Amino acid sequence: MRKSLCCAALLVALAGCAGTQVRPDEATLDPLQAEIASFNDEELFACGTAAWQAQDYVRAAACFARLGDAFPQSRHWHDAMFNAGAAYEAMEAWQLALDRYRAVIDPQLSPASDLEPVWRAATALYHLDRYDEAMALLQPLTAAPWGAQDRIRAMTHIGVCKVEMGDLGQAEIDLRNALSLYRKESEKAEERINDYWPAQAQFFVGEIYRLHFEAVQLKAVDDTEKLGQELEYKAQLLLSAQGHYLRAIRMGNVHWGTAAGQRVGGLYETLYDQMMTAPVPEGMEESEAQLYRGLLRRKVRVLVQKAISIYERTLSTAERVGVQSGFVAQTQASLDRMKQVLLADAARDEAEGITDEDLERKESPPQPAPDERAQVPGA
Repeated sequence: MRKSLCCAALLVALAGCAGTQVRPDEATLDPLQAEIASFNDEELFACGTAAWQAQDYVRAAACFARLGDAFPQSRHWHDAMFNAGAAYEAMEAWQLALDRYRAVIDPQLSPASDLEPVWRAATALYHLDRYDEAMALLQPLTAAPWGAQDRIRAMTHIGVCKVEMGDLGQAEIDLRNALSLYRKESEKAEERINDYWPAQAQFFVGEIYRLHFEAVQLKAVDDTEKLGQELEYKAQLLLSAQGHYLRAIRMGNVHWGTAAGQRVGGLYETLYDQMMTAPVPEGMEESEAQLYRGLLRRKVRVLVQKAISIYERTLSTAERVGVQSGFVAQTQASLDRMKQVLLADAARDEAEGITDEDLERKESPPQPAPDERAQVPGA
């Protein structure tokens, strides 16, 4: 019964994103508790099951939790506790979900144990920002005798927690180890491994390089050589992050492929924003600064166009395969913003009279006058 309720509908990743949720409300729960107070365990289980199927998670949680608390000897106790956790999870009531999941984790954890409560407890701890506890819970699953998929999943989750904690170096090691194990086990073809977890690992390696990329600020505008070095380093980090995201896309998992597409577009959007908000060189008059920003705006417009193209392809793919996630919503919002930026920049160019000819003149090296060339030794 528990499996039929939860496995397909509630597969929630650590970095996953649900749709609109209903949160528990005490004023709603009080009369409900009075209603079910006289139910026996069979009635409570049937009530919870019907409520779950109707997506009434408040009622489902109340029925299953009541069964778990009032009927510890019931044949439904284990499934009811798990299902109560699943209902609380659907409402994003993470502490309540965690309490129910922990109650049904096998204390003598072994490869024969049901690991679903462990994964879900780790998810709840992640959402509660209790990363150390989540990692401690999952660490035993990273080594033999656990199966390859369980090990990859645990290593990936631990790596994600370390990314959230800012321990990027160690996180990259864990995530790359998960990917290495995935490639090794895939070659053996002895165990079919769900591509969700290795795709998540590959995505979060990209996240690490995205964070490094965003941390590089373009400040040395008065030192052309140093600014060039900053831009070169930033470009290298962008390409590294993009490479990892593209690998995640090629793994074929639609959820993380969509997320990776959103992030690739975001790299170019971020680079555009940072270049346009960088300070102008010192000593410029207002008219010179305006021309400088106008020329820069026209120069980096290709970044906006590239972001728009990537966002459009990502949304098209998501629509074709039916993906619905927070990353899709982020992609649409970013696409809308970039289109607005493109239109606004074109309008500012027109208002300020900046054209491609201005950009070409700015980029062409100045040529000395004929009489000046004659004065150059050896000319």
